[in-house]
Amino acid sequence: MPSLHGSLVNSHTQILLLSVIIFLTFGMYISITNIGNGGQESLQAASYSNLAQNLTSMLSGPFMGGLVNYFGPRWTVLISAVPFALYTTSLLAYPYIQSGAFIIVAGALLGVGSAGVWTPQGMFANNYVGMRAKGAAISFFFIINALSGVLAGALVLGMNFKAEATAISTATYAAFLGLGVAGIALSLGLVDITKVRLPDGSAVRVDKFVGWRTELRDLLRATVAPRILVMAPFLVASQWYSPYQFNGYNAYFFNVRSRGANLLFYRLASIAAAFVCRWLLDRTVWTVRRRGLVVWLLITVLFVGSWAGGLYVQFTDPSVAGQRPPRIDIATGRYWALWPIFTIWGFIDIANNAIILWLIGCLSPQANTVALYIGAMIAWQSLGQAVPWAIDASGVDYRVQCVISAVLGVVGLGSLLVASIQLPDRTEYFGQESRLVIVRLELFERLNVDPGFN
Repeated sequence: MPSLHGSLVNSHTQILLLSVIIFLTFGMYISITNIGNGGQESLQAASYSNLAQNLTSMLSGPFMGGLVNYFGPRWTVLISAVPFALYTTSLLAYPYIQSGAFIIVAGALLGVGSAGVWTPQGMFANNYVGMRAKGAAISFFFIINALSGVLAGALVLGMNFKAEATAISTATYAAFLGLGVAGIALSLGLVDITKVRLPDGSAVRVDKFVGWRTELRDLLRATVAPRILVMAPFLVASQWYSPYQFNGYNAYFFNVRSRGANLLFYRLASIAAAFVCRWLLDRTVWTVRRRGLVVWLLITVLFVGSWAGGLYVQFTDPSVAGQRPPRIDIATGRYWALWPIFTIWGFIDIANNAIILWLIGCLSPQANTVALYIGAMIAWQSLGQAVPWAIDASGVDYRVQCVISAVLGVVGLGSLLVASIQLPDRTEYFGQESRLVIVRLELFERLNVDPGFN
């Protein structure tokens, strides 16, 4: 019977553990955000908090790869998990202390926490599995993360079902807080990358930390690497629409129990997207380029259809003529006419993130290098969220936000197409030359000899 330590150092165990931690921390945060207005009827501080979160994530994201390489995943994730519980505490305390500043500060700290949990996630998904299972590992993370939304949606719907209120209950926030604390505790189960073993017993390929000067130099190169810059418009656009979807659509049109139901459907669609992307991205009979292009086509078709519907709903709403109708309830027929749009957006959300992480994994077979690319990715995506949250917090009309989101989405899909075309037209991610370099590095490492090349 394998020992507990032996099970913990298994790469698949580490992937599962980090998935659960993200489920309990980031997953709960994003679920509250998905409900709209931080779960309140109208809370401008929640929008400013999301703005602060994305600004700090954008600033800290590029450095997080180096921090993970230096401190290791356990301490990075443990410290990063704390702000998620703090943010929920700020919302729980708001009805009693009315402190918007507490919410904004907690959101700023949470931005660092977001970068701190997602950078190891990208490393684990791309380097803790074999080349033929990248799509499966990425999809597994997103399935677990999406389950947090399913749980959160069920909590909100169940605990507020008989209420006609437009804000979620104190007990619901308390439940979110308890889950976040559990995520912090589980972080202690993560182990150092050098101790992790792949299913075949081999070690994860990781270079030793060589100092901050080299790390910062490599970070700058990763952030402005040509293939990252090609992806940049899609990285920005993939996050831009969040404020409109959750505040301008979900929170604006629906009452609280309907918002909970929407979140439930949104995350169920996310799970479906993870399964579909796993199947498409790991089809080894297709070339790497073909896999990327097929996923691009799928996202494009769904994007055009759903956003055409979203624009129609937004511009035909009675409020355009100065009339504010009651928020839509799940028991009415109009709810079922509008819910498919938000549900499809849930599918697109995970499909976008899955293809992004998969593309990042196609850039290098080295765990350290992937961590730097993940940091660059977080910076670009955080920029794509910081600006629209600032727009939302300033009170820009939702019709304007809807149009901007749709236009930028089209531009982003163009950049994703270019990035997909640049993928290798072969079934293997990396050619024979890359595999020989890895073998050479491993040989010199075992002999404790400097390989002599940078």
